[in-house]
Amino acid sequence: RESCSCGIAFDLFNRRHHCRCCGGIYCGVCSSNKCSLPGWGIESEVRTCDACHTFELQQLPMLLAGDVWFKPGAWTGLANLRFVWLDADQSALLWAPWDDETAIADRQQPRRLELSQVESVETTAAQTLLIRSHDGRLVLEPDGVHGGERMLQAWAAALTALVAIRRERHRNERLYGGIPANAEASPRTIAISSPRLQHLLRLRQSQLTSAR
Repeated sequence: RESCSCGIAFDLFNRRHHCRCCGGIYCGVCSSNKCSLPGWGIESEVRTCDACHTFELQQLPMLLAGDVWFKPGAWTGLANLRFVWLDADQSALLWAPWDDETAIADRQQPRRLELSQVESVETTAAQTLLIRSHDGRLVLEPDGVHGGERMLQAWAAALTALVAIRRERHRNERLYGGIPANAEASPRTIAISSPRLQHLLRLRQSQLTSAR
């Protein structure tokens, strides 16, 4: 790559830098941010590009904290309230029945959609969030009480960013990380599998959910 996405050409004075989140190559200005990336197995503050920095600090906390949506039934089409949230390790989208009276979600046996299976995220003319995957689709509707148009657009933007980061990171791990195509686990998967880091991720999510 001869230049950054901002148009600055790489040379002796404008060096290439890697974003530690997506793995993309940027100039020093476009990757001047720093933050920790526990969901990617990195606890110390490291270099991130502008897009990843925005996602980690503004969009990711919203997904981890979760929100209440209407989800049409697969067979009946009847919409039921569901609490939807991003798994603590950022690998899947989860949803479970929501009780409006107690404001509690039954998280014992949540349904899940692996983000590795997601093909696209979009909003529809009917004001729904449509998430297409290899196995089908997930449709979510703002209920008008817990959230509306703003929540719909915010979640669509955040999930789109996360799916894009995952794809870019996977591609760059193959290009620069020396990972063979048949490898069972990436460095991220290995790093976040430690019990200590898993505990920290669950604690972070618990704090975000309590503060929502």
